[in-house]
Amino acid sequence: MATIIENDRLVGLTFKETKIENGKVISIEGSEKSLRFPYIISSIGSIPDLIPGIPASGQIYDIEDELFCCVRGHSNVFALGNAVTGRGNIKESLDHGREISQNVIEGYLSEADGNSDAEVVARIAHAINNVSREIKNHELTSEQYDRIMDIVETYQAKAGYDGDYQKWIESHMPERLENMLGGH
Repeated sequence: MATIIENDRLVGLTFKETKIENGKVISIEGSEKSLRFPYIISSIGSIPDLIPGIPASGQIYDIEDELFCCVRGHSNVFALGNAVTGRGNIKESLDHGREISQNVIEGYLSEADGNSDAEVVARIAHAINNVSREIKNHELTSEQYDRIMDIVETYQAKAGYDGDYQKWIESHMPERLENMLGGH
């Protein structure tokens, strides 16, 4: 993944397709796809794979403020969850992600003073149109959908999942550290 920077501003990311060969991830040459966005919010599961050009301190992104978690030096790049808090439990990361997302929506995307910011509205409309166009251009045939569902069901069966999510989660919940430590 590479950053797209224009006028000292992060405006997008370039991705490359990958495949698995002999248990290793291999980049597919010529498969690069650049996507441009008015805002970039890091959403990473566990410890982040740091992105070149995005400032970090150790294993977490370097942020300028606690309210919006704006990445240092980038007014339109936000980080949340483990990308900011480091390795932690899922609930803390989810809560942090919800809080920061709400702050960003209210502080950057809303009409806080009662007046629309024409530039923000235009950028959001443009982004929505791009996403809509991308979705429309990638419709699945019924055969593709059936094949995907067969693969999903195979993996579900391997994991012992029978369609009852709540029951499956309860039977597969790992022991919590605080329980292992006796509630300390």
